Amino acid sequence: MYGTTETSRAVSYFEIPSAADDPAALDSLGDTVPAGWGMHDVQMLVISQEDRTKMCGVGEVGEVYLRSSGLAECYLGDPEKTKEKFVDNWFVDNAKWVEADKANDKGEPWRRYYKGPRDRIYRTGDLGQFLPSGAVRVSGRIDSQVKIRGFRIELNEIDGNLSGSPLIRDCKTLVRRDRNEEPTLVSYIVPEVAEWKRWLAAQNLEDVEDEGVEMGSSVVYPKRYRRMQAEVRDHLRTRLPAYSVPSIYIMLQKLPLNPNGKVDVPNLPFPDAAGRVEDASEEDLKSWEALSETEKTIASQWSTLIPGLNAKTVKYVDRSSASTYQC
Repeated sequence: MYGTTETSRAVSYFEIPSAADDPAALDSLGDTVPAGWGMHDVQMLVISQEDRTKMCGVGEVGEVYLRSSGLAECYLGDPEKTKEKFVDNWFVDNAKWVEADKANDKGEPWRRYYKGPRDRIYRTGDLGQFLPSGAVRVSGRIDSQVKIRGFRIELNEIDGNLSGSPLIRDCKTLVRRDRNEEPTLVSYIVPEVAEWKRWLAAQNLEDVEDEGVEMGSSVVYPKRYRRMQAEVRDHLRTRLPAYSVPSIYIMLQKLPLNPNGKVDVPNLPFPDAAGRVEDASEEDLKSWEALSETEKTIASQWSTLIPGLNAKTVKYVDRSSASTYQC
């Protein structure tokens, strides 16, 4: 079976045993089928993004490069892209092969078409990692990777894990700047309505009436899926490092698409912090007044950490074994 990326379909293979030979083969792979090993005369390299003179170890994410004597010559009519993607292999000393070739040059006619010995590698733009078996698993694209507060974050990895939740039909994660101009991870989510209703029923909870608010070409639900936001955040926390978990979730009726069928990012509603803050009800205000000064201080601290949270809507719950706060 071939892998799932453009690169892997062309130059690598990954064989999955039949169900008769190994019934658990697919389950053991997790969420991603590896791209596999390089085919004959093709070497797949995973090179460190921090230091390109180093190969990545097992499990370390880097950029996937391809090395082969059969690489294409160039991108037709695009010298800039050719220069970016087809690069000389810096792991070897190609000069010695050039000198050896000159010594054997007898003026053969075919040499007018020959560009000499070259050891080139191709930058795929894929992010990947070596598995213990030596196969390569592709985990995303370089152009979907961002850096926030010194951490490299793979947006496609976030979306891949979001899509693993049965409550989510579609999603798109972006980096947007908050009111303080700080880069913030924002996930736009289209809920799976039928599954959401089943989840509420299982929790003995009622659905919230919310007709949604039109924002440009999108309909945003500021109230109905508030519980889902917490559920989705918990879902991601078990799968991603804390710095990769988005802090803002915007629930949409559908994702806007451009004529090419891709998500129309400019038409996604911008997260307005003021609009996300829930107004405190009379019951909330009574609860707030009943809190001690220490409890009010803690609630206020939570509101500074969680974007869009109104401190006066934080509920204090006193349990016999522990004291907790509900947002």
